[in-house]
Amino acid sequence: MSEESIEELVLSRIKPLREEYLKIMRVREKIKKILEEHLRNEGLIFKIEVVGSIAKDTWISGEYDLDLFVLFPEEYGEAWVKSEAFKKIKKILSEAGFRVEEAYAEHPYVRLSIEDVQVDVVPALMLDNPQKAKTVVDRTPFHTKYINSKITQTQRDHVRLLKKFMKNIGVYGAEIKVEGFSGYLCELLILYYSSFNATLNGASKWKPFETVIDLEGYYDDPLKAIKKFNAPLIVVDPVDRNRNVAAAVSLKSMSTFIAASKYYLRSPRTRYFFPPKRRVSKEKILGLLKEKNRNIIALRTLCPQVPPDTLWGELKHSLKGLYSLLKRFEFKVLDMKVVTDEKENVIFLFELETLTLPPLKKHLGPPVYLEPHSTIFLEKHMADSESVGPWIDGDRWVVLRPRKYVDAKQLLKKNYMNASISKHVLEQLAKFLEVKEGEEVIELFETLGSLEELAEFLEKKPAWLCL
Repeated sequence: MSEESIEELVLSRIKPLREEYLKIMRVREKIKKILEEHLRNEGLIFKIEVVGSIAKDTWISGEYDLDLFVLFPEEYGEAWVKSEAFKKIKKILSEAGFRVEEAYAEHPYVRLSIEDVQVDVVPALMLDNPQKAKTVVDRTPFHTKYINSKITQTQRDHVRLLKKFMKNIGVYGAEIKVEGFSGYLCELLILYYSSFNATLNGASKWKPFETVIDLEGYYDDPLKAIKKFNAPLIVVDPVDRNRNVAAAVSLKSMSTFIAASKYYLRSPRTRYFFPPKRRVSKEKILGLLKEKNRNIIALRTLCPQVPPDTLWGELKHSLKGLYSLLKRFEFKVLDMKVVTDEKENVIFLFELETLTLPPLKKHLGPPVYLEPHSTIFLEKHMADSESVGPWIDGDRWVVLRPRKYVDAKQLLKKNYMNASISKHVLEQLAKFLEVKEGEEVIELFETLGSLEELAEFLEKKPAWLCL
């Protein structure tokens, strides 16, 4: 199929239907009416605006995320908005019979669900100038206005294509879990390059730490922006020259998008938008494990009950800490991943070159001519019954020393507390810890219903990759 045919086919599946628009409008008016009535009764000055992808009409069919901002005059103050306004909104919606929950970005807001529509009701200040914005929340209304003042109807559909493409390759979302491209960033890329195809063409030529996109031309020399932001990808916020919209994009996410863009343009396929279903079975995974004598090990604990961004920040930090622990004791890590349902379980998964090491390792001493270090080394190891040697190798004294840990499983079980692990994860490890290796890992993932995650880890190759 041609690129144009593929894009048409994808759009026919991801563009919202008329009844979906009606549902969103119905929910919006319902919440808006309740809030307006009660807030007016309290004599407050305010206005309610829809922001985000629904306000910009860049949302994808079936993804009902409605963002309602309740804006209060600047003189009410940031502290009042974060505390009193939030409490009032939560109370109003709770008393109206909705099941509300407290969510948190840079300050608290209210989340509820109506007719499968997730509604975020966010109190914020009614600013007249984006330069006064102190948080992403404050800037959001200006982002919505900017995009709506620039984007064409055709480009809205191209944003949808770009979002779907990014979702499928795993780089959509600025949250810590993904470290990828936000919806606003997708919109800016389409504005800059003009279309989906042109965006992929542009991205296929990106180079990390050298790419600057500045729609409003705030920086006369890209090197100034590179020096200021020091990030893999720099997209200057059109409403705030001091902000990099792509700050959340990790080197891996940027590189993934570069590669996927390049290979899609070479050979356009629908699989770049709709992943082929991975055929997963216990037998297939066992084959992947045994065929090339793979060595996997998994550490399972309980999931900390903290907000998602906090959770993923701690999990990623802890994964690196456990990696460093394994490396410190000379286990070579080939790949690693953290898997969680964000409710009950966390699994730190590693593929190692080997699960066990030889009992002895070579320990280099000083050159024979370097005193007093040479004599001190000799005296120490000649008096140590665990040392083998010493002898001279080249110009240095050497000995063989027993390893403290020869088994990766024992290392993780007995010494995890000496790894750099985040507070909440460490608390859960103290309550519950199990380590599985080899075929035991398959049993673990099967029990927890996560065989697909394990299959993906073992297969390595992205589902979208086509040459």
